[in-house]
Amino acid sequence: MQRPALNLRSARESSCDTSTARKGGSPSGVLEAVKQLSSALGVAVLGTIFFSALGGHIPTHALAITAWACLVPLAATFLLLFKVPMRAREPKTL
Repeated sequence: MQRPALNLRSARESSCDTSTARKGGSPSGVLEAVKQLSSALGVAVLGTIFFSALGGHIPTHALAITAWACLVPLAATFLLLFKVPMRAREPKTL
């Protein structure tokens, strides 16, 4: 079974392959900054959803709403994964 050509390792390698050896830290730093920013935004959004749902309700209600807020985008991402090509494009030769 073939896997989609999208994973973090290939994204890191393709972003770092385009730079020279002297500038190899720049793409790596940008990729790391994007990962940390997305993690921080995810925690902030889920915390906001949780504490908004908590007001006056029992904590299990807030947890259920937060779980749905996590699962809906995850399910959408899973369905969109099938739109990703199964093989990476061949590199262009000059």
